Parts: sequence; structure tokens; C-alpha cells
Amino acid sequence: MLSNLLGGKMLSSHPLNTKIMFLDDLETINKKIFEAYKEGSNVMKSGVLAFLKDILIPTSELRLERLRKRTGMNLSGGQGTVGNPKPFCSGHAPTGSFFTVEVDEKDGRKYKHYKSYSEIEQDLTEGKLFPNTLRTAVAAAFNSLLDPIRNAYEESDK
Repeated sequence: MLSNLLGGKMLSSHPLNTKIMFLDDLETINKKIFEAYKEGSNVMKSGVLAFLKDILIPTSELRLERLRKRTGMNLSGGQGTVGNPKPFCSGHAPTGSFFTVEVDEKDGRKYKHYKSYSEIEQDLTEGKLFPNTLRTAVAAAFNSLLDPIRNAYEESDK
């Protein structure tokens, strides 16, 4: 079971601000993810990390497999996929990277590329990755993931 954005179990009775809905708009998703990291809260217990680990990382890994034509039985390699089929890493990420975070240039680099979830946790724990930086990347990835769903829904209303 997925956790909610605050780190507890996701239940239908929880308030809407604790979960991401398929049709949430860009601003709503950004707000929900940013509110999940309250000042003084334990970032390691946040549901945002669970969403990253359980939704975004597997999605990015599947998209990488598709790009490498390693999609198992699907010989089309994802051709005809609706939306943005790219993984959540920049085009210049090293091979094996599945998630890219844009970092403040005062950190000495512009992008930080991750090849495992444990690397993200370690950087958060060691203060090499700031929660605000990560939540910006997570919000962008979720919006990228949900854009085709929102667009298809809007088109179906026309």
C-alpha cells in the first residue's frame, strides 16, 4: 500500500491534500508536495520519498528499459506511447541514472544524477541534497507523469 504525502497509510478518508490525484493540476501537485515537507518535519518519514521510491523510480526505470528496447514481450519498444516517455533524468545523465535533480549552482554543479534510491536517501541524510531541491524535482516528475492523463481528460470533454 502506498503511503500518503505525510507518511502514513493512504486511505480514502484522508484529506485530499495528503494524496495526489490523477487530475490534480500542476499548481495543486506542487502545493501538495511542498506542503508535505513542513519546516522541522523529518524528511525521511515524508510520504514524498515513498512516492519517489514506489512510483517515480519504477516508472523511470521502465522508461529507460523501453528506450533500450528491453521491454520484454512488447516488441514495439513503447512506440505510440502517449505523453513524454522519457525517464526522469536529464539527457546528459550518466548511463544507469534514473533520476536527476537540478541543484543550486553554489553546490558546485548544476545537476545531480542518481542511480539508486539509496543514493538519494544518503545525500538527504548527509545534507548533500536539500529537501526543497528534491521536492521541486519530485513535483516536476509527477507533473510530467500526469500531463498526458490530464490532457487526455481535457480532450475527452471537448
